[in-house]
Amino acid sequence: MEVFIPGFSGELYGQKMQVFFVKRLRDERVFDSAEALRIQVQEDVAAALSDHRLNPRCGQSPAFTLPGAYDRML
Repeated sequence: MEVFIPGFSGELYGQKMQVFFVKRLRDERVFDSAEALRIQVQEDVAAALSDHRLNPRCGQSPAFTLPGAYDRML
């Protein structure tokens, strides 16, 4: 499983974390190029942040936290 955390830059390998599924963005697919993947990730992030359940700036509590690493949803 791969988890993308917008705005996070750091190292989480070896760290424990919980991931809660709130919404499926799209089916798995193969991309023709790294550029096509980059564009799709940008679109996925925009779609996730447009959903009030997934956006920490909407005044609601985050769905989960990563203790000691990243206390913000996604």
